[in-house]
Amino acid sequence: MEKLHLQNMIKNHNLAQRIMDAGWSSFKNMIDYKCMQIDVESRNTTVDCFRCGHKVPKTLAIRIHQCDQCGLIIDRDYNTSLNILKRGLALWNLPMEHREVTPVEISQRSGKQEESLSVRVE
Repeated sequence: MEKLHLQNMIKNHNLAQRIMDAGWSSFKNMIDYKCMQIDVESRNTTVDCFRCGHKVPKTLAIRIHQCDQCGLIIDRDYNTSLNILKRGLALWNLPMEHREVTPVEISQRSGKQEESLSVRVE
């Protein structure tokens, strides 16, 4: 699991009530009861590319991870989950199995993604 710093998360006043209502500790207790889990540091799990490790900065509005280095295009949350898995396995010195990632078809991009793509091209 990703180690979440709730005190930092609730500083966002728009999301604070929803974050506090989510019941993170109850959820974590349920997972601990069912299986053995470890906490992984959350720094840059969203920014790092799962495949090559290149940092791809993005805002919360951008939901697609597009790496300039290796060309990987996948969902932002899926990229984050693969980074968390990779870090968790590394803590136990276990190899990450090589898996095929399913690319995301981008049929409709948000305006912010369009702006970021046009800035990189020019």
